[in-house]
Amino acid sequence: MFRGLLKGWPLEKRFWIRVDKQDGKCWVWKGSCDKFGYGWIAYAKHHTTRAHRVSWELHNGPIPIGNWVLHKCDNTSCVNPHHLYLGTPKENAQDRMRKNRSPVGEQHPNSKLYREAIFDIRKSPESTSVLARKWGVNRATISRIRNKISWGWLSPSGERAR
Repeated sequence: MFRGLLKGWPLEKRFWIRVDKQDGKCWVWKGSCDKFGYGWIAYAKHHTTRAHRVSWELHNGPIPIGNWVLHKCDNTSCVNPHHLYLGTPKENAQDRMRKNRSPVGEQHPNSKLYREAIFDIRKSPESTSVLARKWGVNRATISRIRNKISWGWLSPSGERAR
């Protein structure tokens, strides 16, 4: 929509033209977004950054090395500086776990297994090596499933144990 029109404009001006600013609510990024809903903006030729990071820097200054800009509102397209705060990657992961937003089991994009496979692995008398070949995973994965290190949250009823 604005691609050719905005070429050469300063970053701040290109940023604000893509923000739907609403008082007391999330300011929604209307520009390009990734598959997770995070806004992206070019800041130099062939270089992009997330829009909420630009918002933080416009309002608060540089982001200290080692810090991420996190969302209080859990709206990935939000660029409202009052909804943002600094934290470490570890704090981000803890926040995600506390809010039950981490994909687990078959919802995880890298998962090769599903609930029924887990129950089969746990009940099977076959060796770790045989099961690893059968399910296309390594032996350590089978061992971690059997010891409930991986998929330990999955109860025998098939529900997520709390």
